Amino acid sequence: WQHIKSNSDVLRVEFNHRYTHLDESPTFPFGTSNVSTLFPPGVFNFLFPGQPDQVVNFVYRATEHRYDTNVSYLYNQIENVRLHVGADLRYETLEASYIRNNRQSRFSKSLFTSVDWDITSALLLNAGLSAQFTNDNTPTFSPRLGFNYSLNNSQAIRGNVSYSEKSPGITVQNSSTVVTLRDGTPVSTL
Repeated sequence: WQHIKSNSDVLRVEFNHRYTHLDESPTFPFGTSNVSTLFPPGVFNFLFPGQPDQVVNFVYRATEHRYDTNVSYLYNQIENVRLHVGADLRYETLEASYIRNNRQSRFSKSLFTSVDWDITSALLLNAGLSAQFTNDNTPTFSPRLGFNYSLNNSQAIRGNVSYSEKSPGITVQNSSTVVTLRDGTPVSTL
């Protein structure tokens, strides 16, 4: 949804839902001639007790829901300057057999702003900052500064300096690999 307040100001509201389901449980036969050679002597038998040729299962099963709400406003009332500000709210849930209590959820929010300044008809300066806050991580900040200089109608020189830091998504944050023998006996969690 978007609302155009004037010829140049725009208020935009966006809603998004992402559903992801993974169910991958491939089996790989490990024998002494291939996998055990990747480990120092004795480590393979310590990690995988029993016969070295047993089938080992790597289990990846998870269901994730992510709900996003984004509100942004483009303010364009100052000559040669465009200001874009906004906020994003996110709620994520993850259900997986390899995480504590089989379910995790997280709420995060972010604020962002950027400004474009047409210094001359050929030179544009852009600066921006975003900040992300989660209920289980410290805040992360991402500033940027850039320019665009038009040499003529078909050529331009661009430059950009930025630092971006972002919290991992809930699936990545809670990822682990559960290794079981063919009979389902857990061997280790990596």
